Amino acid sequence: MNRAEQARLLRSAASALEHGRLKTASKKIAQVVKPYLLVTIRGGVADSAINEGDVEIDLLDYDNLESTPADDLLLSDREWEFIREHDADLFEFFAPSYAKREEA
Repeated sequence: MNRAEQARLLRSAASALEHGRLKTASKKIAQVVKPYLLVTIRGGVADSAINEGDVEIDLLDYDNLESTPADDLLLSDREWEFIREHDADLFEFFAPSYAKREEA
């Protein structure tokens, strides 16, 4: 979502608030500003995650990364950002996948 779309949604949310439509305003704000949770897993299994609201969740399982070819990794932008900041060697290994993502 680009900044123009974000601005449009936030203006619409402000209008909804002015008219007392709290549920509508809340939905529009959630489209722009979603809480985010990144769960990393090493040596274990994540059976389930509970999401009772508009929360964006990524599960980054390091155990699965071991069997993934360097050019076949699909991650969200935030997962890529996390790996780049916290595990430079792993990011370098998966650089071909990251480059593919940039091309798409």
